Amino acid sequence: MIKKTLAAVLCLCTLIPADAKDLPRYPVREIPEELRTNAYAVVRENATSFTILSKNSATLRVHLAITIFNAKGKHFAQEVVFYDRLRKVTSLKAQAFDGNGFLIKRLKPSEITDHSAIDGFYDDSRVKLADLAQGHYPYTVEFEYEVAYKFLYHIRGMEVDNYEDVAVQRASYELVFPESLTPRYKTYNIDQEPTVKRDKDIVSLSWSFENFKPR
Repeated sequence: MIKKTLAAVLCLCTLIPADAKDLPRYPVREIPEELRTNAYAVVRENATSFTILSKNSATLRVHLAITIFNAKGKHFAQEVVFYDRLRKVTSLKAQAFDGNGFLIKRLKPSEITDHSAIDGFYDDSRVKLADLAQGHYPYTVEFEYEVAYKFLYHIRGMEVDNYEDVAVQRASYELVFPESLTPRYKTYNIDQEPTVKRDKDIVSLSWSFENFKPR
């Protein structure tokens, strides 16, 4: 009896990943009605994490998902990631989902284009461009990328509610650093203190936000 029970459990475990991959992501029905009203796009997820590794190195991670309802929000279907000799794009993934949350497009590496950041001028700044524009609305675009920094002149911040007529369902920002390299920071129009976590000499400050109605 014990052997039969164990076999049944193992079979069930092997089936779960195959079913789970087909589950819808970001279906429009999961957006609260008050966020959809008068919005041409809704930010489903905007998660930024900046990790300081040393005095001259850091890693930026961004996860962005936006549901686009009409042509006014078409520009959100493109994501531009800058890089140069001091910044390297180590990964960039992009995919699109229909209104029900089912995958309709996943960009191949060859479909992510590379351009000069400043046309007509000699400069080593370049951009990688991921374009997920679709012909039918609504649809959701999702971008995930990572950038390695060889300098710390500037720490990437975050603007939570930056567009008119665009709602924000979830947003978060995390800043991770060694305690010996504690940075200075300033927040604007935010009435919450960061959540602080410590693991030995590594400190994490994080902020999270939900349900910003379109303004």
